[in-house]
Amino acid sequence: MVYCVECNEKTDAASGCEMEKSPQILVLLLKRFDFDYNTMSDNKRYKLYGVVNHMGSLRGGHYTATILSNEDKTWYEFNDAHVNKVEDQPFAKTGIYNSSTAYLLVYRASGSPRDRTKEHRMKSNNRINVGIQRKREEESVTSPSGSRRE
Repeated sequence: MVYCVECNEKTDAASGCEMEKSPQILVLLLKRFDFDYNTMSDNKRYKLYGVVNHMGSLRGGHYTATILSNEDKTWYEFNDAHVNKVEDQPFAKTGIYNSSTAYLLVYRASGSPRDRTKEHRMKSNNRINVGIQRKREEESVTSPSGSRRE
């Protein structure tokens, strides 16, 4: 509820925002407002890969994180020094993740560098390695004074 200065009453309201340019990483702070997980799970431009949970009150509490591993596509829960594989993998059956304790949601843009297929990453890494190797060869052939080195 918000206070309306026009009618001098508290009224139900919904607010939103629109971005002109989409970021590669999108972090949403929920602040305990209503949030429609179903709508966000239909979003094709971003993929959820992290949820920060808060259990407690405004005065204190405990945070945990649930993160999707980019390596094995498995969700893990981070709770202080303990890391555990999430047995009921979110989205596995329904495509929907519901949480009453979600505080931050972290999304990665589809098609971002971390979302590339393994093959694309390997090609990129190969080009980088070739470039590094060429640079090393050039440096081993010519010293800073211009004379050749072996």
